[in-house]
Amino acid sequence: MPTLATQLFREVRPDFFGVLTRPAARLYVDALDALEFEAGQRNQGLERQEALALIERAVEQHGDLNTADDPVTQAATVHDKARIVLDTLRKTGWLLEEERTDWQRLVFFDPNGMVLLQALRKIAFPEAAVFSDKLVNVCFTLTNHDALAEQPWAQIESCVASLQAGLVELRGMQKSIEHHTKQQLAAATLKENLAVLFDQFAERIGRTCYAQLVQARLPSKLAEARRAIEDLETNPDLLTKMQTEVMRRDPAVSPEGAMAHVRLRLDELGIEFPALLLHDARIFGGLESLYTPRLLLLPRSKINTLTKT
Repeated sequence: MPTLATQLFREVRPDFFGVLTRPAARLYVDALDALEFEAGQRNQGLERQEALALIERAVEQHGDLNTADDPVTQAATVHDKARIVLDTLRKTGWLLEEERTDWQRLVFFDPNGMVLLQALRKIAFPEAAVFSDKLVNVCFTLTNHDALAEQPWAQIESCVASLQAGLVELRGMQKSIEHHTKQQLAAATLKENLAVLFDQFAERIGRTCYAQLVQARLPSKLAEARRAIEDLETNPDLLTKMQTEVMRRDPAVSPEGAMAHVRLRLDELGIEFPALLLHDARIFGGLESLYTPRLLLLPRSKINTLTKT
């Protein structure tokens, strides 16, 4: 099986990603954003002049760029800079240019470029942090002895998938808290500082996913689920039942290989639980740093409102 790098660079040119690391990368990213958005509104490609006009707007927005390491910033006019950007995007594989029989030149956005640009947008504009019932369901399943006894392997596989998804949610919450903390530290005035806390954090996180996390009583449930995993690891009947199910699904696997696979899955669950507790502790630690120093500056009525969320 080819490696990720081998397969990736079969699909894109080696300098495809270089656009994002150029000295004028900010200009290229905004030009790509405008081009992809406009291309998405049409069934056909953009005329070359239309594409140049969109890039010219991005060039004007980045008029402060001035680096000798990128030819685009050394061009004399806005039009010349836009032409260099367009040619660079075409040569690196972000854009495809087609010449029609009527001599019209159309510009198309490469499908791989669309995928990467969508990922860049998600990084730049992350979705609101969420805390669903995935982790709670994992804890409930692992402590539900009847369900485990009936279909242990199916339950364990489901728990592994839900546990990984739940970790992603906690990491998202932790990152959001860190982001808001940085915003507070950068605030120039008390008004701006409190706006981050009450208008942004409390509305987007404090009264939604954080409140759900508190209500879930996750630390105690995680401890119970961890003990259930330890019991499962020493239960010969359930281990044999899971081993049998693995062999039924894959007749080519040996009994030893099937048992190794079962124990690997159980180990994955055991390893993830300390990570969950760590993220949980970091979230509450981040919340303490976010809230506590500012509470001394607030009216008692505001404090009471906040602590109820």
